[in-house]
Amino acid sequence: MNLTQLENLKLTQVNISSGLPDSLLNLSSLATIDLSETRLNGKLPDSIGYLGFLNYLDLSSNELFGPLPESLGNLTRITQLRLSGNGLNGQVPSTLSNLEQLTEFRVGYNNLDGTIPEFFSKLIKLEYLSLRSNNFSGPFPRWVANLTQLREPVSVEVKEDIEDGDKIELPPTVVPFSRLFACASRLDWALMVVRSLSATAHGTALLVYLHYFAKIIHFLVHDNPDTRDVLLNDFYDVMFFKPCAFRFLNLEIIGFVMH
Repeated sequence: MNLTQLENLKLTQVNISSGLPDSLLNLSSLATIDLSETRLNGKLPDSIGYLGFLNYLDLSSNELFGPLPESLGNLTRITQLRLSGNGLNGQVPSTLSNLEQLTEFRVGYNNLDGTIPEFFSKLIKLEYLSLRSNNFSGPFPRWVANLTQLREPVSVEVKEDIEDGDKIELPPTVVPFSRLFACASRLDWALMVVRSLSATAHGTALLVYLHYFAKIIHFLVHDNPDTRDVLLNDFYDVMFFKPCAFRFLNLEIIGFVMH
């Protein structure tokens, strides 16, 4: 069978129980590969970077191990890269900064380490970013606020806790507050400064996700001309229906709307 013109390959939940076959990596016309939950094992070969037309790669929930090959940076057309739930280790290669079309990057539940690369802040088309349950260390990635296309909270954990009194300041542009939700457990003593936090701009993101920040001691919202749109009874629901450790809540708002 001649498969040299094959563009889409989906074999999810098929028991392959082997490494990626060389014959597959020779199919240079492939645009989509979904081999999730197939018990793939072994290392990701460098030759995966030869699939220049690839725009979707899902190898999640398998038994892959070893480092992410630098050749992944050659997949400049790729928009979705899913490698979660394997045993991949080592650092995220800097070559991934070439993936400017990337809208989804998921490598959660692996053994990746080192610091979280700052080049992610330049991948401005990212809509989904999951780095959670790895062994990352270093400072909290404040560049998260630069990813203005995100459609869900960033999943990221770092070993180094934010220091007492440290500030997380979101920019004055519209930034969904929920974007920091997965990091809430690291913000035990953080002084959070949030700007442009209006119900109109943020929908219900604040009200839905605020309870995830139950360990925050100080919560400040200031210099926000539109925060009068946030309903006080929604804060009531958050504080009393959900466990919360607020000791200091400063909204500095004129014209709270009571309902």
